[in-house]
Amino acid sequence: MTMELRLTITIKSISALTIGLLLALPFLFSCSSSSERIFKETRPSMYTIVSITVVSRTDDQAQKAINASYAELDRLAALLNFYSNTSEISAINQYAGVKPVKVSADTLDIIVKAVYASDMTNGAFDVTVGPLVKLWDIQTRSYPIRSRSRRD
Repeated sequence: MTMELRLTITIKSISALTIGLLLALPFLFSCSSSSERIFKETRPSMYTIVSITVVSRTDDQAQKAINASYAELDRLAALLNFYSNTSEISAINQYAGVKPVKVSADTLDIIVKAVYASDMTNGAFDVTVGPLVKLWDIQTRSYPIRSRSRRD
């Protein structure tokens, strides 16, 4: 089993279109005809900067693929946005230890894969880092106060 195949199996449901485009790029670059061109667009998405590159024969096809990819990222961001009070992730955090929370298949699948990644990296990838991220909120420049004990 190749690394690409394992990656496809591991994250296939996150976004078939987005992942498919990303995995197909090396193949498309090596097999593209002279009428195909490379299109790239960069936008902010999911609290970072995302660049999407597609190979297409027409501007219209390329723009449709790029827009569909960003739409899927936006859809997932709405489910997984740690900072939004209306996201499924926030509901899980709000009711942790209180009551079960019904979530979409995508959210559940991503959580399962995040736990798997944490296990495979012996905790180097930590899906539970949220409280620490909120404590050290770079966006609002909110940092925990450290008490210092002085010895005289």
